[in-house]
Amino acid sequence: MKYLLGKCSIRRKFILLLSAIASLAVLTASFVFYLQIIKTYNASYQRNSTERAAILGGNCTAALTFFLPDDATNVLNSLKADASVIAARILDQNGKVFASYGGYRQDGFKAEKTAITVSEKITHDGKVIGTIELVDDMSHLHEFKEKVLLSLAMILAVVLICSIFLAKRLCTLITTPLHDLSTLASTIAYEQNYQLRATVTSDDEVGTMATAFNTMLERIDHKTRDLISSEHRFRTLIEQGVDAFFLHDENGHLVDVNQTACDSLDYSREELLSMTVADIDGESVSRQDRENFWQQLVPGATATLTSHHKRRDGALIPVEIRLGILVMDGKRFVMGLARDISRRLAEQEELHNIEMQLQQAQKMESIGTLAGGIAHDFNNILSAVIGFTDLTMMLTKDNPTVQENLTHVRKAADRAASLVKQILTFSRKQQQEKTPMQISLVVKEALKLLRASIPSTIKIKQDIDTDGTVLADPTQIHQLIMNLCTNAYHAMLDSGGVLSISLHEIVINQALVDCGVELPSGHYLKLSVSDSGCGISPEIMAKIFEPYFTTKEKERGTGLGLAVVHGIVKGHHGRIAVYSEPGHGTTFNIYLPMIAQSGSADAMPTLTLPRAKSNERIMLVDDEPLLRDTSSQFLRWAGYRVDLFANGAEAWTALSQTPDAWDLLITDQTMPEMTGAQLTVKARQLRPTLPIIICSGFSETLDPGGAMVAGANAFLQKPVSLETLLTRINTLLEGATNPSAASFPCDNSS
Repeated sequence: MKYLLGKCSIRRKFILLLSAIASLAVLTASFVFYLQIIKTYNASYQRNSTERAAILGGNCTAALTFFLPDDATNVLNSLKADASVIAARILDQNGKVFASYGGYRQDGFKAEKTAITVSEKITHDGKVIGTIELVDDMSHLHEFKEKVLLSLAMILAVVLICSIFLAKRLCTLITTPLHDLSTLASTIAYEQNYQLRATVTSDDEVGTMATAFNTMLERIDHKTRDLISSEHRFRTLIEQGVDAFFLHDENGHLVDVNQTACDSLDYSREELLSMTVADIDGESVSRQDRENFWQQLVPGATATLTSHHKRRDGALIPVEIRLGILVMDGKRFVMGLARDISRRLAEQEELHNIEMQLQQAQKMESIGTLAGGIAHDFNNILSAVIGFTDLTMMLTKDNPTVQENLTHVRKAADRAASLVKQILTFSRKQQQEKTPMQISLVVKEALKLLRASIPSTIKIKQDIDTDGTVLADPTQIHQLIMNLCTNAYHAMLDSGGVLSISLHEIVINQALVDCGVELPSGHYLKLSVSDSGCGISPEIMAKIFEPYFTTKEKERGTGLGLAVVHGIVKGHHGRIAVYSEPGHGTTFNIYLPMIAQSGSADAMPTLTLPRAKSNERIMLVDDEPLLRDTSSQFLRWAGYRVDLFANGAEAWTALSQTPDAWDLLITDQTMPEMTGAQLTVKARQLRPTLPIIICSGFSETLDPGGAMVAGANAFLQKPVSLETLLTRINTLLEGATNPSAASFPCDNSS
């Protein structure tokens, strides 16, 4: 039954169901009605039979009273008119048959099971005089039942016919729209046309269903349009993106790529879709490693790695790949965006080079800080050495041996002063004093000194064929040559070799590069220093100009030689290039810009030391006892009166009490409690015409310009020679006595 119903349409099922329900309802109602009406009719029938028996018994009362059996029999015979009464009898008060009708005998009457027997007492004056019994076969009741059943059968047939007709009508109203919805759904599913709509024919549940179906179609159509638009945007972004897009399955087979991927790898889309990840991955990564990596990815998470992609021509492109898992139709795919990082790597390399240059500059600056820290104290020491040496030479003019020894001491002190000056120049703490000079003269002089100090196993070759002139500091150029040659012969100290020095003029018409160093166009003197030693490895080459960097033992180098050379070349607006190969020696090329040649300067005339003219009084302020001692002896030897003060505060106290007691003020700059510049400002406010000289070994806060702003007339860099000091004093005192001199220019000397 279930199988048969399963094959039926909704229409047929609905008809069968509605008919069955209607028939069952009518049958149930008919059965209940039948039982009820039969029960009622039966009760009424029995009640009528009882009444009939009572009436007959009443009619037989006289016959029983007067014992007239025939009269009672006549009364019972009247029952012939009712065919349903088949027997009757009257019993006297003793229970004997008094009269009978039908088949009743003395011993009783056997009736059908469907027949009923009605018994009623016969009374007279309140006494029971007999009993009447009637036997009814209920034929009327049976006829009534047959009529009722026939009526019910006709009603059931009519109801069944009506229910079938109604079911068909309802099916037409209900199943037809449903069939139309089903047909529409099949059409939409096949054609993917979500703009179709169902026809709403009513406002009932079927109409509501059709309206809901149309609403669903509108939403699906809207979502479909959004999905198509989103897919179009996604495809546009992928195709126009700067990154290469790859989509491949877990086996590495490419299933989608964008145009950027095709352009970057020089393949067509069809070619790439026939390839695997291994075909374009330039890294030597095994399939197992890739699978292990992909298995670690989960949907929603990403991973970034770097690799190389292999172009059609075999060239490798460094790429950064961002990977993610995409699940479609239950299958896992790996989605990757690959970005070419060639430019980034180049920029990182350039940034690294800039950082290295910055570190180099910071290291170069460190030696400047160190130079500034020691310059003041060292210049004070040299000032004392030079002062006492000059004073002793003046006092021992008659002793040639002492004079010769002191002359050597004086030269050594001058070289030490020049060295401090070079360090300050190198560290950019002091302005360079450059003059036109012939480099060839300095080179030849330096080579004479080198020949006496280097081993005979090292041969010196020179090639100097120019008298070109450059604007330079002779002391620094001398130091440059000595450091380069010393560095060269150290490279050949164990095995010997050839030290070559050449000096030539070159003209660069168009900018060129020498060993990574850019040379602008111009006229240069090219100084080359070469050795045949062990050479320099590429790893060390980048560090050779760093301060304190050296590969030599402690007793053979401090790591400052080439750093000093670098500073001197930069200070002269030159270039330095290095070429070296391990085991094949090293060559340093120095390029210094030339200037037009000029005649040789005349020799400096021998100066006569000026002396005091009128026993002038000088205030000398310095916190170094040795400098106060030697300077006071200088000045007193020259005929001046000298008052010594250990710091600016003491000097200011004395000066503020008697401003006119001194003819000239000489003060050191760096002192405790009060600096020389502060003392100068106060003294200038107190006495505007007082000549003032500021001396400094080194100061971060004061230079010649700052001394002039403070009010000084001269700024002398320590160590100060006797000739310089006495000359400046004489000049300022003469200017102070000249009424026309309203001010004195600041004189920067050393």
